[in-house]
Amino acid sequence: MKLAIFSDVHGNLEALTAVLKAVEEEEPDRYIFLGDIVGYGANPNECCKLVFDVVDMMVLGNHDAACVGKLTLQWFNPVAQAALMWTIEILDERYLKRLSKVPYKRKMGELFFSHALPHRPQSFDYDDNLFNVLTSFEKLSSQVWASFYGHSHRAIAFAKAREQSSDFKVLPPSDLYLDRDLVYLLNVGSVGQPRDGDPRASYAIYDTRKKFFTVKRVEYDVEKAGEKILKAGLPQVLRDRLLMGM
Repeated sequence: MKLAIFSDVHGNLEALTAVLKAVEEEEPDRYIFLGDIVGYGANPNECCKLVFDVVDMMVLGNHDAACVGKLTLQWFNPVAQAALMWTIEILDERYLKRLSKVPYKRKMGELFFSHALPHRPQSFDYDDNLFNVLTSFEKLSSQVWASFYGHSHRAIAFAKAREQSSDFKVLPPSDLYLDRDLVYLLNVGSVGQPRDGDPRASYAIYDTRKKFFTVKRVEYDVEKAGEKILKAGLPQVLRDRLLMGM
């Protein structure tokens, strides 16, 4: 079975449309979304419609959670707060209701899905803290082989031997064969606001039969998405970050 896994759209319709077009050519069996449809970008309603129409499974992101009152706005920096307040004002009630029912985590056999690191999905911990990475490995159930997430907007892969040890590897997230002797944390990057210096949208494909994981990038009209942010009256820094991929 081929899984298309993507995360962190953040209201960026141009990026989402480009990713869905590229993914369609992969002919996946299932679409899995790892949270944050909204926040930052200028098209939250349009992105909600597209994501809800296509996905087979999804989990709740921190920006989604804030929109439905499950996470306080004080958790966010001032720029993110401003974008969220704008988003809450214009987000259609039907999408708010649907987001309120989305779980923080999902499981499919030996595969685990969450927005942030899996050891406590509702806390939205980042993987730039290596203590958090190690904690996630320690807390993973013995039934979990690979955990997929987003949140940091930077694709990366971590692998660790199944036996109890504090040692883990940092791996490139592309063209990665998953070894049965290891367990994995796999960050799929961001569709709508990459932060690795590459403005192209990011998504992942995982082939459960071949045990093959890869993150792919796709060009989209970054300028148009950025201009929409300015036209909506959102903070200019959100437009600038898109152009830089930061």
